[in-house]
Amino acid sequence: MRWSVALLLLAVSAIPAAAQEEAGNCTGFGLDDDPANIELRRVSSEEARLNFLDNPDQHPGCPDDNESCKLSTFLVPGDRVIVSRNEAGFGCSSFVNGRGRETTGWLPLVAIESLRPAPNWVGQWKRDESAQISIAPDDGDALLVSGEATVGSGAATHSGEFSVHIKGDRNRAAFATDGEQQKAFKDAGEGECAVNLVQLGPYLVVKDNFNCGGANVSFTGIYIRR
Repeated sequence: MRWSVALLLLAVSAIPAAAQEEAGNCTGFGLDDDPANIELRRVSSEEARLNFLDNPDQHPGCPDDNESCKLSTFLVPGDRVIVSRNEAGFGCSSFVNGRGRETTGWLPLVAIESLRPAPNWVGQWKRDESAQISIAPDDGDALLVSGEATVGSGAATHSGEFSVHIKGDRNRAAFATDGEQQKAFKDAGEGECAVNLVQLGPYLVVKDNFNCGGANVSFTGIYIRR
């Protein structure tokens, strides 16, 4: 992945915004995105380099393949991205490098091939310094998933955590917990923690309901192994 000053226009918080700033903009995987629609894609070998494309609020008429929409940040063949939604032939895409730095923008779907990797859950996953998830084998075919997250600092620090079991034979899992007892996602009660997990290649994508800890604590975001 190559970087430039234009990255400042694309950088997003590790905790996504509650909604897209404006219809048609791509700000990465957010709280309004449906985990069921998330997919892993890879930059085609036919592309020498693939530039991210601008948002319409910054450049009317974008995203589009014309040169005026291209940003300086780009990917190279083999780079894998999370696509959270598609619009008119373009995918709202997020790339996270080995240092955890995330770049987000539009990419033409014809230039990024869809992948269907086998599930590979086990590892230490990190969104940033404030959220980590550990996944390890447990009895039988079960996996133990443990998450810790914080927000704020000093006396104003709020924290959250969960510990549940999932099956590792699929790329997607969902659960709810009241802090002590694990239950089905659909059975989450008012104020109880509910989480969707999607494991795709180098990424673990997480979306919760903001009820998995203290005020403003959320596990939502894109994690990589560290």
